[in-house]
Amino acid sequence: MRDMKKIDFLTQPTIVRLRREIRNICNSYSHPWDVLAELCQNSVDAILLYNQTFGEMHKKDHYIEIHIDAHERSIYIKDTGIGFSSQRFAELLAPNGTDKDVIPNLIGEKGVGLTYTIFVSNEYTINTKSVNAHIEGRIKNASLWKNGKIN
Repeated sequence: MRDMKKIDFLTQPTIVRLRREIRNICNSYSHPWDVLAELCQNSVDAILLYNQTFGEMHKKDHYIEIHIDAHERSIYIKDTGIGFSSQRFAELLAPNGTDKDVIPNLIGEKGVGLTYTIFVSNEYTINTKSVNAHIEGRIKNASLWKNGKIN
């Protein structure tokens, strides 16, 4: 009988496979305004998640603040939503990472919108405040990496 070797092919993504997955996500979008739409959808979902999580107990007036600078080619969005959990921060930034798939009535649920917004840019900052954390992350050269221009 031949030696049987166990191979865990699903949990060992290569860089090539990860780049391909990210390119496929980015290529599924077609309009220049999709970045803004995804960021706004995430803000709306963050506010809905806050309300569903805390309910009347911690009711507050919510808002979404949007700044677009065409000259600088930048978008800034601030919301009063739930924020990212410190335990799941890295997972939520990764392709297909989501915490919205178990709660009904949210706009996003596939975990590709944030990946798209990160990997179509080369300078990305995320600042998130939740009940248990305040995290700021900066991602540089994501689009260049996605396209194989840098390692």
